[in-house]
Amino acid sequence: HSALFARENDTEMNKQLTVDWAVRYWIGKGCPPSKLVMGLALYGRTFRLANTRENGIGARAVSAGT
Repeated sequence: HSALFARENDTEMNKQLTVDWAVRYWIGKGCPPSKLVMGLALYGRTFRLANTRENGIGARAVSAGT
């Protein structure tokens, strides 16, 4: 459940919590790239937004969706 790449405004800690960082870390430690397997979790969640006009990443939600 990690972002592929860090966003520009992420903290330094959050920049390390990405798939890109983890893959580069393991390769840098000597792991052969052919030994790495990257999975993709597919699932859905819904949220009830506080304001439907504010619906971008990080928009405030007030509860779970139906």
